[in-house]
Amino acid sequence: MTKSIFRYLFALLTLSCVLVACSDDDDDETPAFLKSTVFTDVKGLTLDYSDEPLLGKQVEFTPNGTKATLVLSGENTNEIFMNNGVIPGEATTTLNVDLKVLNERATFEGEDNQNGRLIKYKGEVSENALKLDLEVTMPQHMLTGRKFNLAETKTEWDDDLFDYVQVQSPILFKWDSEKKVIINGQPNEPFNAIMLILGFMPIEGADNAIDALEKSLKSVEFRADGNIRAEYNDSLHLEDNWQMSPLNVATYAVEDEHTLRLFINPAQIVAVTNKLGRSGIDTVLPTLVEQLTDLLVNGIVLHFKEATTDGMATVYLNEEVLLPILKTIKPLLEDKDLQAALKDEAFQMMPGMEFMIEPILDGMFASFPGVIETTKSMEVGLNFIEVK
Repeated sequence: MTKSIFRYLFALLTLSCVLVACSDDDDDETPAFLKSTVFTDVKGLTLDYSDEPLLGKQVEFTPNGTKATLVLSGENTNEIFMNNGVIPGEATTTLNVDLKVLNERATFEGEDNQNGRLIKYKGEVSENALKLDLEVTMPQHMLTGRKFNLAETKTEWDDDLFDYVQVQSPILFKWDSEKKVIINGQPNEPFNAIMLILGFMPIEGADNAIDALEKSLKSVEFRADGNIRAEYNDSLHLEDNWQMSPLNVATYAVEDEHTLRLFINPAQIVAVTNKLGRSGIDTVLPTLVEQLTDLLVNGIVLHFKEATTDGMATVYLNEEVLLPILKTIKPLLEDKDLQAALKDEAFQMMPGMEFMIEPILDGMFASFPGVIETTKSMEVGLNFIEVK
């Protein structure tokens, strides 16, 4: 009798251990249809950011039982143009999610709150596909949620000069260099030299380059999700043809109160190719591509300043970004074949103006290498007025 009771208890104990073990195995077991996979645009990934498609990205999915890790990043498959991360300012973003398995698919939903930004995510994964929806709120900045109109050109009458003088412009252009641009024996500031040639350049549907800018760009908006949206006109011949740029083309991340990084998504922009052939480009292109790739991946550093008197706000690039690029392309400005090609192009655009254009271009070609080498500071950007 005692042996029977002992055997009975031993059997119950053994069965309990087996059941517990089986239960643990079930909890830790990864569903057979889920495997470690890198999902991309062409390999099963459907990624939405603020309810709009986000292209050129990848998600590395790693399941572990009823949990999974998602590593979000740019899909860097192009040797020339590399893609930045999914979240502005983050090269990679890791989400640890809990899976709810149903038949041959699993869903997940949750939030990730780090570094002052909040990600609300919702997704579904199967053997060959991953759908991921993201709603992101970036850290608050003095630009967040604000909309700005491009500043208009304004002039006022000056009694002393007995002429109209410009008191407001949509562009900021400062170029401080020891050397100047010599045109017809006279020194000119780099900006004035550039505006001279732009003043002669015909632009169909506009009086000049600044007029074309004012007719093309109306406003920019810095959204809380990190997107920058522009209100623009894609035809200078049509008035009031304003439209909003799509989401996820340009985003920003804040570095400090007056500095941000602009991220461009090349996968959602149609590339424009330059048809102008030139000698010596093979020696310049690799360095230029390396610099541009760095700007695409790590973002373009923009500076922001806001006047306290007239409400003017300015977003601009400085010499830290511009000067390395100018020094890289400087050999091209010294290339005789390129100079001749640019002259021919200018003469075709402005027939009958050769006698005025040629000395300006000759002066720019001869002077700009020295101007670039002796540059002290640069500020190139746009001026805006906030929309109240």
